[in-house]
Amino acid sequence: LATVTASVPGHTFVVGNTVSIAVRAGTTPATGEGSYVGSFPVLTSGANSFTYAITVTPVCGSTGGSASQSGVVDKDTLIRWVRGEDNFADEPSPGGTINVRPSVHGDVLHSRPTVINYGGTTGVVVFYGSNDGVFRAVNGNNGQFTATTIGGIPMGGELWGFVPTEFYSKLFRLRQNTPIVKFATTATTIVPAPTPKDYFFDGPTGVYQNGTTAYIYAAARRGGRVLYALDVSDPLVPKLLWKKTNASAGLSELGQTWSQPTVVRVRGYVNPVLIFGGGYDPNQDSEPPGADTMGRGIFILDAVTGDLLWRAGPGGSASTCTVTASTASTTGCQLQKMVYSIPADITPVDRDFDGCIDRIYASDTGGNIWRVDLQAKVTTPSGKCGDGIVLTGSEPKDWQATLFAEVGGTGATKRKFFFPPDVVTTKTFDVVLASTGDREHPLRTVSGTTPTNAYAIFNKFYMVKDTNVGRDGSVWTSVTDTTSSTENLVGANFFDATSTQYDGTKKGFTVRLGNPGEKGVNAPATIGGFTFFGTNQPVVPDAASCEPNLGTARGYRVNFLTGEAKTVIFDGGGLPPSPVTGLVEVMVNGEKRVVPFIIGGGNPDADCVGPDCDSALGGLKPSIPIKGERRRTFWYQERDK
Repeated sequence: LATVTASVPGHTFVVGNTVSIAVRAGTTPATGEGSYVGSFPVLTSGANSFTYAITVTPVCGSTGGSASQSGVVDKDTLIRWVRGEDNFADEPSPGGTINVRPSVHGDVLHSRPTVINYGGTTGVVVFYGSNDGVFRAVNGNNGQFTATTIGGIPMGGELWGFVPTEFYSKLFRLRQNTPIVKFATTATTIVPAPTPKDYFFDGPTGVYQNGTTAYIYAAARRGGRVLYALDVSDPLVPKLLWKKTNASAGLSELGQTWSQPTVVRVRGYVNPVLIFGGGYDPNQDSEPPGADTMGRGIFILDAVTGDLLWRAGPGGSASTCTVTASTASTTGCQLQKMVYSIPADITPVDRDFDGCIDRIYASDTGGNIWRVDLQAKVTTPSGKCGDGIVLTGSEPKDWQATLFAEVGGTGATKRKFFFPPDVVTTKTFDVVLASTGDREHPLRTVSGTTPTNAYAIFNKFYMVKDTNVGRDGSVWTSVTDTTSSTENLVGANFFDATSTQYDGTKKGFTVRLGNPGEKGVNAPATIGGFTFFGTNQPVVPDAASCEPNLGTARGYRVNFLTGEAKTVIFDGGGLPPSPVTGLVEVMVNGEKRVVPFIIGGGNPDADCVGPDCDSALGGLKPSIPIKGERRRTFWYQERDK
């Protein structure tokens, strides 16, 4: 039977009526589509739906997941639809010999494109995921260099697409467009009942490239508790390197894979390692949130084999922990207060600038920041990064985690971290910078006029001084902010730099985001002495307006040593993406120069001119607070003969 659901009551069909279905004029049904064409008697009728008999091609089984539903569509038809064929006849395609549906490419919501430059005649390939179930590789060349086509695929063309078995069961819904997507205002009387949007490869992609070797690591975010590693050394012939899910050994704590898989080198292991947060727990969607049951951890894997080397998670009775050779990847490093999911990316720190990571920082949805030391027991440094020799005292059995800061505050709903801290190293202390904000509750209200719990939270930007610059952070006492999350107060351990410059006292400073409902919604980035980050503040709806309002988006520029902050209001509102900083080589008057840049930071200075000043996507040269004047220094040296 086929069931037709009306979006509003009153479809007027009764038992005995006939439903007639025909193809568009000048076209013929695609393979497997002919069964839908014809006249069919209505068998049952209700307020919102009616049914009629229909016969379609039988389906075949699947070992990895069901890609079809019995009695509705055969797998071959569904596969062709996923590849772009308009065989559902619900989208106007160009017609004639062209039968490509306009929705051939799904939305790219949170996935971030990962670019690999292969050089030579191959050039650039772009990898990304989308919410049509496909992870894609695309020819990213633009014709300015030697490489243009790749294996005959033109610039901008798709090299290949990958659909994992975990997504098979969700493809049918995309084709049928039923059940419809449930929103806060969706009617509850619709049959079948609307359900939330399905996601697929919607997470960030990690990358490793060394010579002719190239690996990518695809995360799913709300698409699932899964992480895929692909060998793309030959971009035309991808190979499965390995796959991890919450059913994998030692990874039962793995939540929805939100945290970007980051490949680094460490002194305690020969192969490169892959580091990522435990992921997101959908319990955080509730208000107030329920207790997390997944994502509460940090994982470190062999980036090549996928072997679990070390893990941290809930348990134990202390705020710091160590492991042994036999427990590093089994019971792991157990921490009493690691009870909140970690969807944020991990921040690696190379303090001695030797190319290998010394420690990492991680932040969670309970407002905590964790420090993991990867050389905690090194007593006599020797060798160098990448020499293939494991440094004694820096092996996985020597890695340890410590609670660094607790700033979630009191209350059922905490100040949350959804993005990683930024870390700036100095001679006597390391500057840890982070902003709180519940990005998953961006609206003032969900339905009606009652504000959400997230709207009532007073969020802050924190600068915490890590004065333990050595290899072992286990003696650290966590820095706390025990103020209520719903009050605009300053914790006793922090200087209030909201309107006064930081005087260097206490454990650091805070800048209060004092606007009602304002929250940090991206990762901070530091360049030239300033830290840039973005916020969003939902606004009170205007009953007289039919225009949607995306809230007020602000770009902050904070001097990370003094706390002096300036803001710019971004055009268009919404959730500004994380700012990106770096150095680029440009030609100036015929000479090559390396200049700093920032994309998405904005510029709050009054003398900034141009559209990029208040754009969340604009590119600028950052202001650097260093005087251009230089003075000569002379000295006289006298030696005894």
